[in-house]
Amino acid sequence: MKTKESAACLLISAGNHNNKRRTLQNTCRCVGFHCFCLCTRHFQLIKMPEIMIRNVPVHFPFEPYDVQRAYMEKVIDCLQSGAHGMLESPTGTGKTLSLLCSTLAWLSLKKAQVQAMRMTKDESAFLDELKDSLSSAAGSAPPNQSTSWGGRLGPKIIYSSRTHSQLSQAVQELKRTNYAHVKMAIIGSRDQLCTHPDVSKEENTSVKISMCQALVKGRACYLHRNIERKKDDHAFTDAGVMDIEDLIKVSEKLKVCPYFMSRELKQSADIIFMPYNYLLDPRTRRQQDVDIANSIVILDEGHNVEKICEESASYSLTSTEVAMCITEITEVMKIFAENPVMDFGDPDSDKKKDFTENELIMMKEMLLNLEKVIDDIPLTQKDKTEAPFPGEYIFDLLGKATITTETYPLYYSLVEQIVQYLNALRDSTDGPFQRTGASLEKLANFFRTVFYFERKTYEEHVGSVRECYKVFVTLEKPKPTFRKNSWLSATNNDTKPGGKVVNFWCFNPGYGMKGLLNLGVHSIIVTSGTLSPLPPLISELGIPINITLENKHVITKEQVFVSVIRSGPDNEPLISTFKNRGNDAYLTSLGRTIANFARIIPEGLLVFFPSYTVLNQCKEHWEQSGIWNQIFSQKEIFVEPQGKRQLKEVMDNYYSRIYQPGSKGACFLAVCRGKVSEGLDFADQNGRAVILTGLPYPPFYDPRVVMKREYLDKNKKKVTGHNWYQLEATRAVNQAVGRVIRHRNDYGAVLFCDSRFADPQVKQQMSAWLRPYIQTPNQFGAVTRGLCQFFKNARETLPQPAKKEMSVAWDEVSNEPVVRKAVSAAFDTTATWKAKPNKSVGNFNWYSQDRTPSKNLPSSSVSSASPSTISSPYTQSTKVSKQPKNTIKSMFGALDQSVEVIDFNSVEAVPDTPVTSSSADKTLLDCTNQTLSPIRNESAPPEPKRRKLRVMGVPLNFEQATSSSASASESSEGNDRKIQMMAYLKHVKSKLTAAQMQEFNLAVRSYSRSSDYQQLIEILDRLFSDSSLFTCLKGFDTYIKSAHKSAFADFCQKKLNSQ
Repeated sequence: MKTKESAACLLISAGNHNNKRRTLQNTCRCVGFHCFCLCTRHFQLIKMPEIMIRNVPVHFPFEPYDVQRAYMEKVIDCLQSGAHGMLESPTGTGKTLSLLCSTLAWLSLKKAQVQAMRMTKDESAFLDELKDSLSSAAGSAPPNQSTSWGGRLGPKIIYSSRTHSQLSQAVQELKRTNYAHVKMAIIGSRDQLCTHPDVSKEENTSVKISMCQALVKGRACYLHRNIERKKDDHAFTDAGVMDIEDLIKVSEKLKVCPYFMSRELKQSADIIFMPYNYLLDPRTRRQQDVDIANSIVILDEGHNVEKICEESASYSLTSTEVAMCITEITEVMKIFAENPVMDFGDPDSDKKKDFTENELIMMKEMLLNLEKVIDDIPLTQKDKTEAPFPGEYIFDLLGKATITTETYPLYYSLVEQIVQYLNALRDSTDGPFQRTGASLEKLANFFRTVFYFERKTYEEHVGSVRECYKVFVTLEKPKPTFRKNSWLSATNNDTKPGGKVVNFWCFNPGYGMKGLLNLGVHSIIVTSGTLSPLPPLISELGIPINITLENKHVITKEQVFVSVIRSGPDNEPLISTFKNRGNDAYLTSLGRTIANFARIIPEGLLVFFPSYTVLNQCKEHWEQSGIWNQIFSQKEIFVEPQGKRQLKEVMDNYYSRIYQPGSKGACFLAVCRGKVSEGLDFADQNGRAVILTGLPYPPFYDPRVVMKREYLDKNKKKVTGHNWYQLEATRAVNQAVGRVIRHRNDYGAVLFCDSRFADPQVKQQMSAWLRPYIQTPNQFGAVTRGLCQFFKNARETLPQPAKKEMSVAWDEVSNEPVVRKAVSAAFDTTATWKAKPNKSVGNFNWYSQDRTPSKNLPSSSVSSASPSTISSPYTQSTKVSKQPKNTIKSMFGALDQSVEVIDFNSVEAVPDTPVTSSSADKTLLDCTNQTLSPIRNESAPPEPKRRKLRVMGVPLNFEQATSSSASASESSEGNDRKIQMMAYLKHVKSKLTAAQMQEFNLAVRSYSRSSDYQQLIEILDRLFSDSSLFTCLKGFDTYIKSAHKSAFADFCQKKLNSQ
């Protein structure tokens, strides 16, 4: 390498790029990423603007907005000065993109600086100039780079978020930048990454870990054995940015273990993506060998950090688990007694026991003592069912069972060895062995939580526990008697009579954050769209935050309408206190308020409740009073289920209803802190407004909440227990509000239907970007008039998004629902790339869409697919095209069509129907010029002479109500059905072999001709016998003849229960 030319390239990187590029094009001799040369010959860049921020050239996909510049400036300020920052930038402002580009731009400069420091001292004047230039951009260089970064050219970036789906989104953002060439790794658990045919089937995480460890130790895992030979394969070294799906795909092709390969890749990675628990939990951090010394730690979605820090440092142990440990130890002792010389053959085998019979006796004696000690804990409160203790009580409790800081390492090591022995024994014996060591694993985790301390003396650790922890003991609640899993035919899970639960709870998130500081991180950046207010959070985290930002939004005041609704249309005060939730007058007024807004708000409407209890209470009252019908006649209602798996189908139906031609939209009832409020996308039509029905305070009398408030009142000066309790509610509200404005061209309304939102203290705790827009009118009519005017203006003056196909897929990697969309509207020039086809059936919206009302609806209700019976500001007339001659009318006709030519990622999958908007605009004009008539009484007669929006009579016959719309929607439904059938067939074809697909086709044709249901079921049962193909079986429901629908549903349920 020629020193002068290479150094010149480094100087270009530091800011003189434009002046030197031309002269160095033909002379550059630098190589690879380590020089960070920006010359056109050796470093081909995508044409992106280069922005100078604090002397650092940042390549950004487009000219950044002011809020993005401000954000990147704060990030680089943190990195240059080695300071810690807390940065808030609202959802939709390009926060993740700005964060990645600015951080990696600074890293490029830092590596250039280190390389310059390593150069020879010839041409010292030039080198001095170079070093000065780099120091001004990258910050001062450490005195000894080789020890500061372990011989690397610069610090690692550790990018952490709450879920794997959020990390995958960040990886996709990285792929779109000029920094997609950096070395990266993404870390996941065995649940996400293990592909071993036996281990991956195990549902219990602890057992899965033990099985893996046993296989690896005995060199019995062929996937792990291939790591050393394949880790330098070009498929990994030259792959660039890979998310988890990419990593699994490449690993399966090369027959290596994705889990251990990710650990290999992180050794040389410049940026590592990992979930919170891998970073914040010291036990997991040590297990995964996560070295954070001198690293840049980014905590995205930082509004969750406080809770994650406390939970990762807490653990609970039950009497039943201790009793199960005793049983597991006893089983091993019996095997020893029956086979005193058994060593399972080869001395090097993984099945060889690494412990003696005397050690087993010692272990059992300790467990018996621990069981007695827990049983003897006095419960003094709440009718002798619970008792609180100071944190250091845990050491006294365990000390009585001979578990101390001196004996803990021995017990912990023994537990690990016994668990591995049990798993090896199970694999070596005929038939299922009934003990997997799951309870022993829980015991080991409890010990680690209590006794693990990094870089502290035992006395310091006890002091930290005294300051940050509390022990809470309560009676153990009964559990189901039996549970089935993949290894146990029947495991007795009877709760021990009179058993207790020992909860070791951390109440100070600073306990975990200070652990990061003690490891010598370069910078910690906590960022999110909803961190406000910052001072209380900074106080809670307990680390020095020197750089802060509460960013504005990229939208204008014309794009958002925010109002507090103090009372309903009947002047009943709206206040969702615990006492008032049982007030029928309040529940009725809240329902009528939502019904009024539902006829004004176009397309998607989100309604958030404080809890599932409140949601169900309102739902029940509205069904009984008829208000549910009023809302449903405007927008079909969907309710957030409490189960994860059910959410995918509900969300698919919600999106389908919004994008159905002629639809008036849909209303989604959800809860704060639920899946819908945190991770799903409601951009554009999916969420034109969000209604908050109350403040979601934590359960007031929950023991953990009570003890947290007491802890803060006693130990904290800046944040009291009352302040924390209030902040917990408003932060959840801010998260829910963030669903409505998702990008710079989006628009929507935020409606706070609780008079407490008008309180100045509550308003001050809202996100900084939202506060200036909050209105507090005194009259309900003023809100409805303002809302009508807002949507009228938005329709006339703001860009309207193109229709795009939406669906929710079940992400088997993150075990969460994720939105799949054809086009993202985040930024015109940075729209999210098309999602790759996923094996998950969620990519195909082939489930039959039920257009009938909910089972809970009275027979007089009207489907939202029926003609409008209410004069809505957004009633639209549609122009329907004729149905093509070759339209497929049945699945059996579709079998003869080619499915290879269908592009399921195309935005043209569902053709748009032209909409005539003149009538809608006229209605909006009338709405804004006249007083809006609120729904006061569903039984009141109509007033035809007054030009107001009002509820008309609801037809009693549902079939009669929907028949008039059948012909108008026939063509669009035919197209939808064709797409669903073709998508289903393509999905099935991807899962079956050619021979199986032929058998499937023959079976379907035979069923079409003969209606032989039994023969069809026998074939489907054989073809889709594997549990992973259940979605293929369930999807066939759409094409089962009506006479067999009930039998098929029962068959599917039995299959599901047997899995």
